[in-house]
Amino acid sequence: MTDFVNEPLDKKAIDQINQIKSAEVVVGIPTYNNENTIANVMINSGEGLKKYYPALKSVIFNADSNSDDKTTDVINKTRLPKGIEKISAGYAGIKGKGAAIRTILEGARMLDAKVCIICEADTKSVTPEWIYNLANPVLKSGYGFVAPYYIRNEHDASINNALVYPLTRALYGLRIRQPIGGDFSFSNGVLQVFTRKKYWIEYPDINKFGIDIWMTTTALNEGFRVCQTVLGTKLHDVDPKKEIAPIFKQVVGTLFELM
Repeated sequence: MTDFVNEPLDKKAIDQINQIKSAEVVVGIPTYNNENTIANVMINSGEGLKKYYPALKSVIFNADSNSDDKTTDVINKTRLPKGIEKISAGYAGIKGKGAAIRTILEGARMLDAKVCIICEADTKSVTPEWIYNLANPVLKSGYGFVAPYYIRNEHDASINNALVYPLTRALYGLRIRQPIGGDFSFSNGVLQVFTRKKYWIEYPDINKFGIDIWMTTTALNEGFRVCQTVLGTKLHDVDPKKEIAPIFKQVVGTLFELM
């Protein structure tokens, strides 16, 4: 069995990576029970890659946290534009959003990606333009880390608006409006930092919902050029079973640990 602390990728994923060898753009999509939305996210991501970066070798990389619905079946059946590779991987160890993203990060590092994009699997409003808006600041303008800027209802994203954004702005001096937005992109240099094993041991909640604030804060404090990109409206697939208490604890706990 794979030791996730030391090796977040399973053998199937490693074999697929070795076959592809390298990629310039990696779009990572962590999933858990997203059968209703994952095809839409993959199709729009694929169309964005084909439309805006046809000359670049691109991979859509899924890491699934043992979904017990038809998510993996949908992923396997979803067709992407010709020339765009697809990897779907599982992983050992603790299950969570951050652990799935770590699997994607490690895969993108092995592929030596110029830019890695993270897209949430439950987003209903994603468009091909999201790929361009996230990738272009890295590829064309030399930014290390790109955070999202969404148009949202004033009552949406309460943890972000009431606590995470004002604290991040006060502590680090930049107006990153959505430091836990969920959709990000970053350069190969940032990717090398994000895959340092020490972080994943030191901050256990980044394996779960602490991942977004950790990525934003780490990029800010490692001295990378950071910007935000307008993505328009953000609409989620509503999950009535999702509990806010552990999310709050993991996000805020990570925020204070990093502080």
